Amino acid sequence: MTVSLLDPAGALAGAYYRVGSGNWQPINFTGGQFAFQASGQYEVVARCRGEPDRIYHTKATPSQLSRVVVQCSTVSATQARVTLTAHLPSSIGDTPIEDGSTLLAAELDVRFFPLLGWALIPERGQVQSRQAQLTAFFPPGLQDVLLTLMGTGVTGTGFSHCLQPIGWKRVRLDIADAQSYTVDENGWQAFHTTPSIRVSSGGNPSTPWAYVAYFKEGMKSLGYVGFSDGTTDCRYGTLPPQEGGVYLGIAVSATSFSESSFQAFAVLKDLRGQDWVVEMPPLWPDGALIVSGSTVTLSYPHALSYTLRANGFLQDRQTLTNIHLYATLFPGNGGAVYAPPDAGEELGYVVNPSDTYSVEALAFLRNTKGTSPSGLFGPGVFPDEATL
Repeated sequence: MTVSLLDPAGALAGAYYRVGSGNWQPINFTGGQFAFQASGQYEVVARCRGEPDRIYHTKATPSQLSRVVVQCSTVSATQARVTLTAHLPSSIGDTPIEDGSTLLAAELDVRFFPLLGWALIPERGQVQSRQAQLTAFFPPGLQDVLLTLMGTGVTGTGFSHCLQPIGWKRVRLDIADAQSYTVDENGWQAFHTTPSIRVSSGGNPSTPWAYVAYFKEGMKSLGYVGFSDGTTDCRYGTLPPQEGGVYLGIAVSATSFSESSFQAFAVLKDLRGQDWVVEMPPLWPDGALIVSGSTVTLSYPHALSYTLRANGFLQDRQTLTNIHLYATLFPGNGGAVYAPPDAGEELGYVVNPSDTYSVEALAFLRNTKGTSPSGLFGPGVFPDEATL
Protein backbone atom coordinates (compact mmCIF):
# COMPACT_ATOMS: atom_id res chain seq x y z
CA MET A 1 0.00 0.00 0.00
CA THR A 2 1.21 3.48 -0.89
CA VAL A 3 0.11 6.80 0.58
CA SER A 4 1.09 9.92 -1.37
CA LEU A 5 1.01 13.44 0.05
CA LEU A 6 0.33 16.52 -2.08
CA ASP A 7 1.05 19.47 0.17
CA PRO A 8 3.16 22.29 -1.30
CA ALA A 9 1.88 24.72 1.37
CA GLY A 10 2.79 22.47 4.34
CA ALA A 11 -0.77 22.16 5.69
CA LEU A 12 -0.47 18.58 7.01
CA ALA A 13 -1.05 18.35 10.77
CA GLY A 14 -0.68 14.57 11.03
CA ALA A 15 -1.58 11.26 9.39
CA TYR A 16 -2.19 7.71 10.61
CA TYR A 17 -3.09 4.29 9.23
CA ARG A 18 -4.30 1.01 10.58
CA VAL A 19 -4.89 -2.47 9.20
CA GLY A 20 -8.11 -4.23 10.17
CA SER A 21 -9.11 -3.32 13.72
CA GLY A 22 -5.52 -2.75 14.84
CA ASN A 23 -4.10 0.33 16.51
CA TRP A 24 -3.51 3.56 14.63
CA GLN A 25 0.10 3.87 13.44
CA PRO A 26 1.76 7.17 12.48
CA ILE A 27 2.54 7.92 8.85
CA ASN A 28 5.91 9.58 8.37
CA PHE A 29 6.20 10.76 4.79
CA THR A 30 9.55 10.65 3.00
CA GLY A 31 9.57 12.66 -0.19
CA GLY A 32 5.80 12.75 -0.04
CA GLN A 33 5.50 8.93 0.04
CA PHE A 34 4.77 6.25 2.62
CA ALA A 35 4.24 2.50 2.27
CA PHE A 36 2.76 -0.19 4.51
CA GLN A 37 1.58 -3.79 4.16
CA ALA A 38 -2.08 -4.77 4.12
CA SER A 39 -3.88 -7.85 2.85
CA GLY A 40 -7.38 -6.96 4.01
CA GLN A 41 -9.19 -3.79 4.96
CA TYR A 42 -7.09 -0.76 5.90
CA GLU A 43 -7.78 2.84 6.85
CA VAL A 44 -5.83 6.05 6.29
CA VAL A 45 -6.74 9.27 8.09
CA ALA A 46 -5.06 12.67 7.86
CA ARG A 47 -5.71 16.14 9.24
CA CYS A 48 -4.95 19.21 7.15
CA ARG A 49 -4.85 22.77 8.45
CA GLY A 50 -7.02 25.38 6.80
CA GLU A 51 -10.15 27.46 7.18
CA PRO A 52 -11.64 25.20 8.36
CA ASP A 53 -9.38 22.21 9.08
CA ARG A 54 -10.16 19.03 7.18
CA ILE A 55 -10.02 15.33 8.01
CA TYR A 56 -9.44 12.96 5.07
CA HIS A 57 -10.42 9.35 5.64
CA THR A 58 -10.05 6.36 3.30
CA LYS A 59 -11.38 2.90 4.08
CA ALA A 60 -10.69 0.18 1.50
CA THR A 61 -8.79 -3.00 0.64
CA PRO A 62 -5.66 -3.08 -1.56
CA SER A 63 -7.66 -4.63 -4.41
CA GLN A 64 -10.12 -1.73 -4.26
CA LEU A 65 -7.58 1.06 -3.87
CA SER A 66 -3.85 0.45 -3.85
CA ARG A 67 -2.75 4.10 -3.60
CA VAL A 68 -4.23 6.75 -1.34
CA VAL A 69 -3.57 10.38 -2.24
CA VAL A 70 -3.83 12.94 0.56
CA GLN A 71 -4.17 16.39 -0.99
CA CYS A 72 -3.67 18.84 1.86
CA SER A 73 -2.90 21.86 -0.31
CA THR A 74 -2.40 22.84 -3.92
CA VAL A 75 -0.69 25.49 -5.98
CA SER A 76 -2.37 27.40 -8.75
CA ALA A 77 -1.73 25.88 -12.15
CA THR A 78 0.26 28.15 -14.46
CA GLN A 79 -1.86 29.30 -17.38
CA ALA A 80 -0.86 31.62 -20.20
CA ARG A 81 -3.48 34.03 -21.52
CA VAL A 82 -3.09 34.36 -25.28
CA THR A 83 -4.92 35.84 -28.24
CA LEU A 84 -5.45 33.66 -31.31
CA THR A 85 -6.40 35.10 -34.69
CA ALA A 86 -7.30 32.71 -37.50
CA HIS A 87 -7.61 33.63 -41.18
CA LEU A 88 -10.02 31.29 -42.91
CA PRO A 89 -10.74 30.03 -46.44
CA SER A 90 -14.08 30.81 -48.06
CA SER A 91 -15.15 27.20 -47.61
CA ILE A 92 -13.96 23.93 -46.11
CA GLY A 93 -15.00 20.91 -48.13
CA ASP A 94 -18.51 21.70 -49.35
CA THR A 95 -19.34 24.00 -46.44
CA PRO A 96 -19.04 27.78 -46.87
CA ILE A 97 -17.66 29.74 -43.94
CA GLU A 98 -20.47 32.13 -43.08
CA ASP A 99 -20.22 35.28 -41.01
CA GLY A 100 -22.15 35.34 -37.74
CA SER A 101 -23.06 31.65 -37.69
CA THR A 102 -19.60 30.06 -37.57
CA LEU A 103 -17.43 29.74 -34.47
CA LEU A 104 -13.72 29.18 -34.08
CA ALA A 105 -12.93 26.93 -31.09
CA ALA A 106 -9.49 26.40 -29.60
CA GLU A 107 -9.95 24.60 -26.28
CA LEU A 108 -12.44 22.94 -23.96
CA ASP A 109 -11.32 23.82 -20.43
CA VAL A 110 -12.56 21.06 -18.10
CA ARG A 111 -12.43 21.21 -14.31
CA PHE A 112 -14.13 18.78 -11.95
CA PHE A 113 -14.33 19.64 -8.26
CA PRO A 114 -14.92 16.78 -5.80
CA LEU A 115 -18.52 16.86 -4.56
CA LEU A 116 -18.94 20.44 -5.76
CA GLY A 117 -19.57 20.06 -9.49
CA TRP A 118 -17.74 21.03 -12.63
CA ALA A 119 -16.76 23.79 -14.98
CA LEU A 120 -16.63 23.25 -18.75
CA ILE A 121 -15.55 26.39 -20.53
CA PRO A 122 -15.22 26.38 -24.32
CA GLU A 123 -12.92 29.06 -25.70
CA ARG A 124 -14.62 30.38 -28.85
CA GLY A 125 -14.73 33.34 -31.21
CA GLN A 126 -17.21 34.33 -33.91
CA VAL A 127 -16.21 34.47 -37.58
CA GLN A 128 -16.47 37.80 -39.39
CA SER A 129 -15.06 38.50 -42.86
CA ARG A 130 -13.23 35.13 -42.96
CA GLN A 131 -11.44 35.90 -39.73
CA ALA A 132 -11.99 34.95 -36.11
CA GLN A 133 -10.28 35.95 -32.89
CA LEU A 134 -10.49 34.51 -29.41
CA THR A 135 -8.77 34.69 -26.05
CA ALA A 136 -7.77 31.38 -24.49
CA PHE A 137 -5.77 30.02 -21.57
CA PHE A 138 -3.17 27.31 -22.20
CA PRO A 139 -0.35 25.80 -20.18
CA PRO A 140 2.85 27.51 -21.31
CA GLY A 141 5.34 25.78 -23.57
CA LEU A 142 5.59 24.12 -26.98
CA GLN A 143 2.43 22.19 -27.83
CA ASP A 144 -0.06 21.17 -30.49
CA VAL A 145 -3.31 23.14 -30.50
CA LEU A 146 -6.39 21.87 -32.32
CA LEU A 147 -8.44 24.64 -33.91
CA THR A 148 -11.96 23.74 -35.03
CA LEU A 149 -14.73 25.50 -36.90
CA MET A 150 -18.35 24.90 -35.88
CA GLY A 151 -21.63 26.06 -37.34
CA THR A 152 -24.17 27.36 -34.84
CA GLY A 153 -27.22 27.19 -37.09
CA VAL A 154 -28.19 30.66 -35.90
CA THR A 155 -27.00 34.18 -36.67
CA GLY A 156 -25.99 36.73 -34.08
CA THR A 157 -27.12 36.22 -30.50
CA GLY A 158 -29.58 33.36 -31.07
CA PHE A 159 -29.22 30.25 -28.90
CA SER A 160 -27.64 27.21 -30.55
CA HIS A 161 -28.80 23.75 -29.49
CA CYS A 162 -25.96 22.10 -31.43
CA LEU A 163 -22.59 22.95 -32.87
CA GLN A 164 -22.28 21.47 -36.35
CA PRO A 165 -18.71 20.34 -37.10
CA ILE A 166 -17.18 21.94 -40.20
CA GLY A 167 -13.40 21.60 -40.16
CA TRP A 168 -10.14 21.53 -38.24
CA LYS A 169 -6.50 22.52 -38.28
CA ARG A 170 -3.72 21.55 -35.89
CA VAL A 171 -0.95 24.07 -35.25
CA ARG A 172 2.27 23.87 -33.26
CA LEU A 173 2.66 26.86 -30.93
CA ASP A 174 5.19 27.84 -28.29
CA ILE A 175 2.73 29.32 -25.81
CA ALA A 176 3.79 32.22 -23.60
CA ASP A 177 1.69 34.56 -21.50
CA ALA A 178 0.22 37.73 -23.02
CA GLN A 179 1.26 36.78 -26.56
CA SER A 180 -0.71 36.88 -29.80
CA TYR A 181 -0.62 34.19 -32.47
CA THR A 182 -1.89 34.30 -36.05
CA VAL A 183 -2.90 31.25 -38.07
CA ASP A 184 -3.17 31.48 -41.86
CA GLU A 185 -5.93 30.16 -44.11
CA ASN A 186 -3.93 27.22 -45.44
CA GLY A 187 -4.21 23.63 -44.23
CA TRP A 188 -7.81 23.62 -42.99
CA GLN A 189 -9.53 20.27 -43.54
CA ALA A 190 -13.09 19.01 -43.37
CA PHE A 191 -13.81 16.58 -40.55
CA HIS A 192 -13.40 12.96 -41.61
CA THR A 193 -16.71 11.77 -40.16
CA THR A 194 -19.48 13.35 -38.08
CA PRO A 195 -20.87 10.75 -35.64
CA SER A 196 -24.11 11.53 -33.85
CA ILE A 197 -24.76 12.72 -30.30
CA ARG A 198 -28.17 11.61 -29.05
CA VAL A 199 -29.53 11.92 -25.52
CA SER A 200 -31.52 8.97 -24.22
CA SER A 201 -34.51 9.91 -22.08
CA GLY A 202 -33.88 7.06 -19.61
CA GLY A 203 -35.03 7.46 -16.02
CA ASN A 204 -33.24 10.73 -15.25
CA PRO A 205 -35.44 13.82 -15.70
CA SER A 206 -32.49 16.25 -15.92
CA THR A 207 -31.37 17.33 -19.40
CA PRO A 208 -27.61 16.96 -19.88
CA TRP A 209 -25.27 19.18 -21.82
CA ALA A 210 -22.94 16.94 -23.81
CA TYR A 211 -19.48 17.95 -25.00
CA VAL A 212 -17.00 16.00 -27.11
CA ALA A 213 -13.30 16.72 -26.69
CA TYR A 214 -10.28 15.49 -28.65
CA PHE A 215 -6.84 14.81 -27.26
CA LYS A 216 -3.57 13.46 -28.65
CA GLU A 217 -0.07 13.28 -27.23
CA GLY A 218 1.68 16.58 -27.91
CA MET A 219 -1.36 18.59 -26.83
CA LYS A 220 -1.64 20.19 -23.39
CA SER A 221 -5.34 21.07 -23.58
CA LEU A 222 -8.44 19.35 -24.89
CA GLY A 223 -9.63 20.22 -28.37
CA TYR A 224 -13.34 20.94 -28.82
CA VAL A 225 -15.13 18.96 -31.54
CA GLY A 226 -18.82 18.76 -30.59
CA PHE A 227 -21.70 19.98 -28.40
CA SER A 228 -25.37 19.26 -27.72
CA ASP A 229 -27.64 20.94 -25.18
CA GLY A 230 -29.54 17.65 -24.86
CA THR A 231 -32.71 18.79 -26.63
CA THR A 232 -31.69 17.94 -30.20
CA ASP A 233 -29.75 15.19 -31.96
CA CYS A 234 -26.37 16.66 -32.86
CA ARG A 235 -23.00 15.60 -34.29
CA TYR A 236 -19.30 15.86 -33.51
CA GLY A 237 -16.28 15.84 -35.80
CA THR A 238 -13.49 13.29 -36.10
CA LEU A 239 -10.05 13.59 -37.65
CA PRO A 240 -8.75 11.04 -40.20
CA PRO A 241 -7.88 7.66 -38.60
CA GLN A 242 -4.14 8.13 -39.19
CA GLU A 243 -4.27 11.15 -36.86
CA GLY A 244 -5.06 8.87 -33.89
CA GLY A 245 -6.07 10.48 -30.62
CA VAL A 246 -8.92 10.06 -28.16
CA TYR A 247 -12.50 11.34 -28.35
CA LEU A 248 -13.81 11.98 -24.86
CA GLY A 249 -17.53 12.45 -24.29
CA ILE A 250 -18.39 14.57 -21.24
CA ALA A 251 -22.03 14.94 -20.22
CA VAL A 252 -23.22 16.86 -17.16
CA SER A 253 -26.64 17.54 -15.69
CA ALA A 254 -28.22 18.58 -12.42
CA THR A 255 -31.63 18.72 -10.79
CA SER A 256 -32.88 20.38 -7.62
CA PHE A 257 -35.76 19.06 -5.51
CA SER A 258 -35.69 21.66 -2.72
CA GLU A 259 -33.39 24.21 -1.15
CA SER A 260 -31.69 21.38 0.76
CA SER A 261 -31.79 18.60 -1.86
CA PHE A 262 -29.69 18.76 -5.00
CA GLN A 263 -28.46 16.03 -7.34
CA ALA A 264 -25.76 16.34 -10.01
CA PHE A 265 -24.54 13.82 -12.58
CA ALA A 266 -21.51 13.43 -14.83
CA VAL A 267 -20.60 10.87 -17.49
CA LEU A 268 -17.17 10.47 -19.08
CA LYS A 269 -16.94 8.07 -22.02
CA ASP A 270 -14.26 7.06 -24.52
CA LEU A 271 -16.27 7.42 -27.74
CA ARG A 272 -13.68 5.85 -30.08
CA GLY A 273 -15.04 8.04 -32.87
CA GLN A 274 -18.43 6.31 -32.83
CA ASP A 275 -22.02 7.49 -32.39
CA TRP A 276 -22.78 8.46 -28.78
CA VAL A 277 -26.05 7.73 -27.04
CA VAL A 278 -25.84 9.80 -23.84
CA GLU A 279 -27.32 7.89 -20.92
CA MET A 280 -27.23 9.69 -17.58
CA PRO A 281 -27.23 7.71 -14.32
CA PRO A 282 -30.56 7.34 -12.51
CA LEU A 283 -31.56 9.65 -9.68
CA TRP A 284 -30.56 8.80 -6.14
CA PRO A 285 -33.60 6.89 -4.89
CA ASP A 286 -35.44 7.79 -1.72
CA GLY A 287 -33.58 6.43 1.30
CA ALA A 288 -30.25 6.11 -0.54
CA LEU A 289 -28.65 8.69 1.78
CA ILE A 290 -29.61 8.44 5.45
CA VAL A 291 -27.97 10.30 8.35
CA SER A 292 -28.43 9.12 11.92
CA GLY A 293 -26.24 10.87 14.47
CA SER A 294 -22.71 10.56 13.09
CA THR A 295 -23.53 7.52 10.91
CA VAL A 296 -24.20 7.84 7.18
CA THR A 297 -25.83 5.04 5.20
CA LEU A 298 -25.38 5.05 1.41
CA SER A 299 -27.13 2.76 -1.06
CA TYR A 300 -26.95 4.07 -4.62
CA PRO A 301 -27.72 1.27 -7.11
CA HIS A 302 -24.61 -0.47 -8.54
CA ALA A 303 -22.17 1.95 -6.89
CA LEU A 304 -18.57 0.70 -6.87
CA SER A 305 -17.30 3.37 -4.49
CA TYR A 306 -18.37 6.52 -2.70
CA THR A 307 -16.82 9.77 -1.60
CA LEU A 308 -18.57 12.05 0.84
CA ARG A 309 -18.14 15.39 2.53
CA ALA A 310 -19.75 16.00 5.90
CA ASN A 311 -19.98 19.26 7.81
CA GLY A 312 -21.23 19.37 11.42
CA PHE A 313 -19.80 16.02 12.54
CA LEU A 314 -16.30 16.83 13.86
CA GLN A 315 -14.89 19.52 16.16
CA ASP A 316 -11.42 20.47 17.30
CA ARG A 317 -10.77 18.92 20.70
CA GLN A 318 -9.52 22.19 22.22
CA THR A 319 -11.39 25.00 20.47
CA LEU A 320 -14.55 23.11 19.44
CA THR A 321 -14.35 24.75 16.01
CA ASN A 322 -15.88 22.87 13.12
CA ILE A 323 -13.76 20.44 11.06
CA HIS A 324 -14.87 19.24 7.62
CA LEU A 325 -14.78 15.50 6.95
CA TYR A 326 -13.95 13.98 3.56
CA ALA A 327 -14.18 10.21 3.13
CA THR A 328 -13.63 7.58 0.45
CA LEU A 329 -15.22 4.18 1.00
CA PHE A 330 -16.31 1.06 -0.83
CA PRO A 331 -19.69 -0.64 -0.43
CA GLY A 332 -20.47 -4.20 0.57
CA ASN A 333 -23.36 -5.73 -1.38
CA GLY A 334 -24.20 -2.35 -2.92
CA GLY A 335 -24.56 -0.35 0.29
CA ALA A 336 -22.20 1.22 2.80
CA VAL A 337 -22.55 2.30 6.43
CA TYR A 338 -20.02 4.96 7.35
CA ALA A 339 -18.90 6.42 10.67
CA PRO A 340 -16.05 8.92 11.24
CA PRO A 341 -12.71 7.34 12.18
CA ASP A 342 -11.91 6.99 15.88
CA ALA A 343 -8.54 8.71 15.53
CA GLY A 344 -9.53 11.78 17.54
CA GLU A 345 -6.92 11.17 20.25
CA GLU A 346 -4.19 11.02 17.62
CA LEU A 347 -5.37 13.99 15.51
CA GLY A 348 -7.00 16.24 18.10
CA TYR A 349 -10.69 16.12 17.23
CA VAL A 350 -13.94 14.85 18.71
CA VAL A 351 -16.97 13.35 17.00
CA ASN A 352 -19.86 15.60 18.01
CA PRO A 353 -22.73 15.60 15.50
CA SER A 354 -24.59 18.88 15.33
CA ASP A 355 -28.31 19.42 14.90
CA THR A 356 -27.37 21.45 11.81
CA TYR A 357 -25.27 19.49 9.33
CA SER A 358 -24.73 18.92 5.63
CA VAL A 359 -23.71 15.75 3.81
CA GLU A 360 -22.79 15.48 0.14
CA ALA A 361 -22.16 12.06 -1.39
CA LEU A 362 -20.73 11.03 -4.75
CA ALA A 363 -21.29 7.51 -6.14
CA PHE A 364 -18.96 6.04 -8.79
CA LEU A 365 -20.43 3.49 -11.18
CA ARG A 366 -17.16 2.72 -12.98
CA ASN A 367 -13.45 2.39 -12.22
CA THR A 368 -12.82 0.13 -9.25
CA LYS A 369 -9.67 2.09 -8.39
CA GLY A 370 -11.87 4.97 -7.29
CA THR A 371 -10.37 7.59 -9.59
CA SER A 372 -12.64 10.62 -9.57
CA PRO A 373 -12.91 13.07 -12.50
CA SER A 374 -11.04 15.57 -10.33
CA GLY A 375 -8.08 13.20 -10.45
CA LEU A 376 -8.05 13.60 -14.23
CA PHE A 377 -8.77 17.32 -14.48
CA GLY A 378 -7.67 18.81 -11.18
CA PRO A 379 -5.66 22.03 -10.73
CA GLY A 380 -2.36 21.63 -12.54
CA VAL A 381 -3.28 18.08 -13.58
CA PHE A 382 -3.79 16.83 -17.11
CA PRO A 383 -4.00 13.20 -18.18
CA ASP A 384 -2.05 11.48 -20.91
CA GLU A 385 -3.69 9.84 -23.92
CA ALA A 386 -3.50 6.35 -22.41
CA THR A 387 -5.34 7.45 -19.24
CA LEU A 388 -8.14 9.06 -21.22
